[in-house]
Amino acid sequence: MDRIDLRVPVKAEYVSMNRLVSSSLASLMGFDIEAIDDIKVCLGEVCNQCIQLAAVQAEFLAIGFLRDGDLLRMEVSVEVENELDELTTSGLEMSRLIVETLMDDFIVAQENGRVRIEMSRRLEA
Repeated sequence: MDRIDLRVPVKAEYVSMNRLVSSSLASLMGFDIEAIDDIKVCLGEVCNQCIQLAAVQAEFLAIGFLRDGDLLRMEVSVEVENELDELTTSGLEMSRLIVETLMDDFIVAQENGRVRIEMSRRLEA
């Protein structure tokens, strides 16, 4: 099991770097090009939504990649000011539809003043 953790500024210009890490790791695991594109799209969606939800004082997005056998799990979290409600999660619902279609698992949680979004994809045999 390998784990990679990144802390990047809460700025849209760093989303492409996060996508590059995900595609590199997925390629190393043997995902095909279509699956790699799906993974990049989903991570980009989640990162952009976390940037939108971030508290003004939030300093970083925490991004974790876990490679566990044939499973790639990604987690993105950011500090938020308030509890999530329908207004603040409307964009997140669209991302949820995209991610749930392209990934195997998708979880959104809020704890200790942070929103955490997890998703995973298993390498097909």
